[in-house]
Amino acid sequence: FSVSVPAEPKKKRYECCGDTYWRQGRLAMEQGLLVHFVCGASVSAYRTMYLLIMKKYILVLFLAVAHQTFVGAEIVWNLLRMEQIREEGFASEARIALVRAADMLLSQEPISILAQRQSAPSGDVHDYYSMARYWWPNLETADGLPYIRKDGIVNPATKGLGREALSNFKKQVEILSLAYFYTGEEVYASKCADCLRAWYITPQTRMNPNMSYSQVVLGRNNNKGRHEGVLDSYSMLFIPNVVSIMKKSPSWTEADTDSLRSWFRQYVDWLTRTPQAIEEDQCRNNHGTAYHVQLMVYAAFAGCDSLADVYRHSFTERRLIPQIRADGSQPEELSRTRGFGYSVYNLTHIIDYVGACYAAGYPVLEQDTTARTRIVAALDFLTPFLGKPVESWPYQQINDWDKQQENLWWLLYRVETYFPERNYAEVLAPYKNNIKTTNRRWLY
Repeated sequence: FSVSVPAEPKKKRYECCGDTYWRQGRLAMEQGLLVHFVCGASVSAYRTMYLLIMKKYILVLFLAVAHQTFVGAEIVWNLLRMEQIREEGFASEARIALVRAADMLLSQEPISILAQRQSAPSGDVHDYYSMARYWWPNLETADGLPYIRKDGIVNPATKGLGREALSNFKKQVEILSLAYFYTGEEVYASKCADCLRAWYITPQTRMNPNMSYSQVVLGRNNNKGRHEGVLDSYSMLFIPNVVSIMKKSPSWTEADTDSLRSWFRQYVDWLTRTPQAIEEDQCRNNHGTAYHVQLMVYAAFAGCDSLADVYRHSFTERRLIPQIRADGSQPEELSRTRGFGYSVYNLTHIIDYVGACYAAGYPVLEQDTTARTRIVAALDFLTPFLGKPVESWPYQQINDWDKQQENLWWLLYRVETYFPERNYAEVLAPYKNNIKTTNRRWLY
């Protein structure tokens, strides 16, 4: 991968994996093997082991509720910490929960893109298809078209499509790969390999490497995907971690890894070529942040190292400075009907970026003072509202206040190791017993 600047300053040429293409504007992306604290979806794993190890506890946050809906973006793993816990051993209750969840999956069929209940408008069953969640039929037209937006209110008719299929696939692979990692039982690796092949490799079941029909709004844009739909693929962010684990298994071959890298190389190509994805890159809110993090991780995994490096070192200029004011507020997120939740959500992606930088050997918080200052400001803007009622929040949060309170609690817990001087542990302590998300406090 190489970057050269032609005569026209607003246009750059990029070469990635043998392909050459042009794009308008600046290209930005970070890199890194997935890093930092396993948790997130219905599958929960390790939260910050810093406090746990320091106190000589082996407190593992593991996989308790295997069928709960994914509610967060904290899906990147710190393999070094995981290896340390594995070497020291972990609590028997955690092991029982993990094995039980994994055993249940052994008898289930691998989930593929074919699990979505309806094909994309393209008619290709291999195309990922999802509908925009906050868009509803127009009651003022006979056919309900075009759909109209009700921000923050989920249309139940959007369920059962690609988003759910991808989420369920993610749960399968997370549980099985972690069960293999901690028990060494090959049966879990074998099943995990089957699941990975079904989604990415096997011709009869693989997903096409694009999001061309993601977050469709019926009656608009010829029923094609929107740029916002690129966010759906954030659920794949953990895949490089899984491959690192699976490489030790005889059930997963080098050819499998090559095929998987090829899929992500094609997806990186789609992310950097198509107008839909390029529009997402230009967003100055959580969508732009998530695009940035995805492209950095997927490019690194696909072998486009220079592209990943460009994005790693442009994050502050392209994401943090435009999105976070000096007082820590995030105007684009605060303008939403769920301003608190989206502020936490965007900041979670930002911390994913930080973790990925450290994994790639770039200590961003030490070398980029602007990044550190803006991130701390954003955290401190939200922290005073922890444990407070929704009425204390001066912006909108029309629902999910309690869930977003928990998300903020876990986010502060996660970053305590990055910012020990902020004393987030003391901030969190009074609310520890109020955290009710079972999968996140398993054996805590």
